[in-house]
Amino acid sequence: DDGKFKGKLSLKNYKLPQLPRIKEKPIKLPPMEDPGEGTNKFVFFVTNDPKSDWIRLPHVTPEQIVVARQIRKFFTGYLTSRVNSYPKFPGIEMNLLRAQIARISAGTQVSPAGYYRFDEGEEAADAFDIAAGQGGKIVLNRDFEPLTVKDLTDQTCTFWVHHTSHILKQGRTVWYNVNQKGPKERGEEAEDEEGEEAPPFKEVIGEKGPPLLTSC
Repeated sequence: DDGKFKGKLSLKNYKLPQLPRIKEKPIKLPPMEDPGEGTNKFVFFVTNDPKSDWIRLPHVTPEQIVVARQIRKFFTGYLTSRVNSYPKFPGIEMNLLRAQIARISAGTQVSPAGYYRFDEGEEAADAFDIAAGQGGKIVLNRDFEPLTVKDLTDQTCTFWVHHTSHILKQGRTVWYNVNQKGPKERGEEAEDEEGEEAPPFKEVIGEKGPPLLTSC
């Protein structure tokens, strides 16, 4: 209380507990859809000048689509430029451009109702499975009768339907279970731990987008 120096406290004689270490588990990411399927169904070429060389954009990954939905960026026109954003975009500007093209293509391709139809033998299939790309395809309806201007200009857009697969939150058109292990892998783990047979393989029902040829 008199303001005089009383000494100092040393921690040399004290044993401090070890701080816990955080073990980070790697995030499991779904694989890229195969070329010619889903978000990689088409190949795109770009150029800044029609007289210059056309550059083929790379295939898009689910992670790139997921992050592209979360950021807002102006394109610089330089395909190899870095993308400074948060969350961090996994790629350069050409990858971001390809991801945005995939998103725009999936959400804006519409046609008059009846212009396309399910292929023969596919109409009886589950519409949600067809929308998810699990069997079934749509073809041009040669018996299509043009709609009236009144129907095409209806503000409810009831007579306009989507004919491309919806991109799921996962960044793919077909859901992929990143946590599900195959029967062989599950069986080996069960035998190592308990010496018993593996439990039966359970199919996981994943996310499905809206059905094709609907105005959803």
